[in-house]
Amino acid sequence: PKGARLISASDKQLLQEWSSPAECTINMASCNAAGGQLLLAGTNGTLLYLTLKGGKLNLENQIKMPHEIACIDIHPLDNQQQASYCTLGLWVDVSIHMLSLPSLDCVCKQTLSTEVLPRSVLCCNF
Repeated sequence: PKGARLISASDKQLLQEWSSPAECTINMASCNAAGGQLLLAGTNGTLLYLTLKGGKLNLENQIKMPHEIACIDIHPLDNQQQASYCTLGLWVDVSIHMLSLPSLDCVCKQTLSTEVLPRSVLCCNF
């Protein structure tokens, strides 16, 4: 895929089609529907952060990670509507990163054991 589509829940009409940068093919997505946030991972370690404002998808920020992205999550913590952080796993260095939103600055990196491959990630309180 080369972008994201915003579709009406009531009548299933296409409201908007957002196109990713030319060099980026989207290969995974995570959505916080209640907070109007969308996180997309693309080829070559590209991470895109979009928000839904005024019925339109808007690119808020994008970064390039040092390795291919294996998994992503943008669920909010502490019963908030909007997520303040997103998490992602990387293939080559086998690590999990927590990034602040909307800056996408890394606030925490955890290297995993070499016997583990990050295939999914979920942030939650318990």
